[in-house]
Amino acid sequence: MKRLFASLLILVLAASFSVAYVEQKYIGMDITAYNGTYSDFIIKTIKGAPTDAVGMPFFLTGADVQYSTSEATAGREIAQWSVHSNSTPIDIRIKAEPLKRVVDSGAETVFDKNATPINYVLFFPYTYTCYDVETGKMKDVSGFMRVVSGEEEYSSLTANNAISDALFDNQGVRAGINTGTFPVRFMLSSDVTNINDRDIYPAGNYRANVTIVNSGT
Repeated sequence: MKRLFASLLILVLAASFSVAYVEQKYIGMDITAYNGTYSDFIIKTIKGAPTDAVGMPFFLTGADVQYSTSEATAGREIAQWSVHSNSTPIDIRIKAEPLKRVVDSGAETVFDKNATPINYVLFFPYTYTCYDVETGKMKDVSGFMRVVSGEEEYSSLTANNAISDALFDNQGVRAGINTGTFPVRFMLSSDVTNINDRDIYPAGNYRANVTIVNSGT
């Protein structure tokens, strides 16, 4: 009897609003969930104008992208990133191709084979909080990944970067990692010393692909 009453109530309510019904656009919602271990790398590029203080595109001749000997992160902010995993260690592998001059950006990008490729450095700084098994307290760990284009694929695990440390909670159980959101920074590599020489680096648009693979072990 209760089930019948509920059905009738819904029909009555629907009928009472039928006169004032206004058709709306379709609204949807995607639901995403994980079952078991997961590892998520989030990166969002910053779009703007070359005259903006951050973002892409930018001027290769700009002072903010020239090579710096600083041991910390340097260069122009072009994106923001973070990494999240419910288990450690993780391995972040990054392959950066050199910048190449574009001569046709139609359906398929065509590069200028005569123009000299331009190498660069990407910095991925980070900070995460973890349990220190030696002190029994929480601590912050900061560092950065330094990726050079044209070199072999960078592996945070092989490089013994702190972002690939195995973390544990106060019960000795394997713990995850969550970084804050930090800027990805770009600067030219040390071998690019004459970027204003148009015979070596013709004027035009330059592009490069960066491939990132994030996984657990």
